Amino acid sequence: MNFELPSLCHRVLGALMNGGYQGLVLTGVIWIGLKCFPRVNAATRYMVWLVTLLVVAALPVGHFFLPVLAPGE
Repeated sequence: MNFELPSLCHRVLGALMNGGYQGLVLTGVIWIGLKCFPRVNAATRYMVWLVTLLVVAALPVGHFFLPVLAPGE
């Protein structure tokens, strides 16, 4: 793993940008999906949004560590 500062900054910013737009898309899809079913109870909506929040928070972390785990890099 290369610990040079410009390389590390590039990887961090790339992970944040990729995770950011994917999080926006995922959140939009979940929002549209919940709007299609207006009579879903509050506990189900809460759990769906909680899981969405956890996935969105994990996306940049996954993008940051994925190249480390990829063979041939």
